[in-house]
Amino acid sequence: MKDYCAFGIVLFFDGKIPLVVDKGNFSKKMWKLPGGKRLGRDQFDPKDTLVRELYDEIGVTVRELVTDPFFIKEKTNKAGGKYDFIVFSAYWYSGVLTADEVEIDKVELFEISQIMKMIRFEEVLPDHAEAIIKYFNSYR
Repeated sequence: MKDYCAFGIVLFFDGKIPLVVDKGNFSKKMWKLPGGKRLGRDQFDPKDTLVRELYDEIGVTVRELVTDPFFIKEKTNKAGGKYDFIVFSAYWYSGVLTADEVEIDKVELFEISQIMKMIRFEEVLPDHAEAIIKYFNSYR
């Protein structure tokens, strides 16, 4: 199995979805879905990676994580290696939305209309925007 990054569209009880901005030295800070890279302890299970990343990055636990991802895109890293960009949907279960001090600059909840406007103004990373659009087009 090739490497992967797992991200999640997490639906809160009010229908809002969290997006994050990573800390780091980027020319333009952009919003993205919470999630990230596999660690050794994830044992090549993208669901485990996503559950861990959601708790680590934004302080929430999810329930009803969809068994199958709804979006997979093969990507190439800077070293030329291939990995899968995988997106799941899930429902918030517990925890207080909090940005991890090390990785996350900010986290906020948005309504879908706000997110679509952000996508139009190119404020959401392209792969994440593509996954969000696919999700909402298929679940309307």
